[in-house]
Amino acid sequence: MVKKKKKDKHTIDLGGQELIRDDKSNSFIRKNDGSRFRFADYGNDRHLEKEYNSILQNYFARNLLDPFSREHNSKRYWAGQKYENMYEKAGIRQRITASLKENLGNGTKEDAVVNSLHSLSEFRWIDKEVGTSSKILWKVIINNNPAKKDMNNLREALDKLIKILDF
Repeated sequence: MVKKKKKDKHTIDLGGQELIRDDKSNSFIRKNDGSRFRFADYGNDRHLEKEYNSILQNYFARNLLDPFSREHNSKRYWAGQKYENMYEKAGIRQRITASLKENLGNGTKEDAVVNSLHSLSEFRWIDKEVGTSSKILWKVIINNNPAKKDMNNLREALDKLIKILDF
């Protein structure tokens, strides 16, 4: 006698890949890479739509950073990611509680402070080199606000970042 497997109520098959329902956030998680999806309504139709972590990631996925060249679109995205990582390393973002443990790793407190100061000076130098274009970078990448009518300014600022960072 063959036993049937019980159907998992949290797993849904919508085609090529298996998704797991996350009841807390009312979304689905793709098993192979952990990407999050949600149902979106467009008129009378419902579609699965990927949830992006940032505006920059959304622009990259839709090829809005450079609609004519996928390679250049990718370069602009990675330059923006590098800018955001440098910002995070510099420790500029205000936190509710201070924590040195995440910055320490295997080093001492002094090493963490020196690394933070070095990252801060590097970030400030790059911000200075970008010039007035840093405003749009700050708006889109750091504050995660859409560029709207300043999309061409964002593209120019990302091109300046590519030159500065030697991508």
